[in-house]
Amino acid sequence: MSQSPIPFVSALAVFVLCGCSNFKSEFKGDEDAYGDNPDEDAGDGNDSDAGTPDEGTPDEGTSDEGTPDEGTPDEGTPDEGTPDDPACERPHYGLTDLSDDFGPWTCDVQEATGVEAVGATSFFYGMYKQEDGTFKGYEEWHLFANDAWKEAGGGDCVMRWNVTGTESSPSICAGCDIALDVILTFDESCSDCPESLSETEQGSFNVRYEVLRDTDGTTRWFFGGSGNEFAQGLTNDEAMNFASDPSCRWF
Repeated sequence: MSQSPIPFVSALAVFVLCGCSNFKSEFKGDEDAYGDNPDEDAGDGNDSDAGTPDEGTPDEGTSDEGTPDEGTPDEGTPDEGTPDDPACERPHYGLTDLSDDFGPWTCDVQEATGVEAVGATSFFYGMYKQEDGTFKGYEEWHLFANDAWKEAGGGDCVMRWNVTGTESSPSICAGCDIALDVILTFDESCSDCPESLSETEQGSFNVRYEVLRDTDGTTRWFFGGSGNEFAQGLTNDEAMNFASDPSCRWF
């Protein structure tokens, strides 16, 4: 299949997270963190609504709605750039690196409080290469520090997980052609976020995805539990990737 660029589709809500939040509970394990969107289709193959990510009120119950805990992230500047390790290479297998489009968003003022707060623009990126019935690759959490975090000594950073997915048949998404039962293992050596953020990510966890691979070389990714769409991407004969829309993370 040929490769073609696609616009990001607004599928993610804006979150308010406490300093103890982690990738497993906020992105993978707690699919309800995205909230219900009555305008989203549940994977029937129709195009999703396009536009700016939801700037509505953050989901209730995700975290304290007051001012974020002060000093939760390390106040030292995180390591700059991707760790210089051959194991940390980011192959893309002929697909466009969708993370090149990531960058800061409007994440300086908490909408719930109207107050400037320490936080970051958050994106997720995943790359999967097919290998004899399995898919292997990596997923990344990209954080772009807002002004308040930079003033506190923080900075842009990335966390990475190595992934292995076993192929199976979709059970939730009617339009999807493949499902992946994935094991994600945190790769500390290829992550450069402050320890206060990365320490909760140690170890491995499981998640199930269902994926719609279209003939135009695009992909749509859904959670296997809820059927909620969380990202879009590209595909070719040997690999597929995804990139999420931006959301705000508060520390």
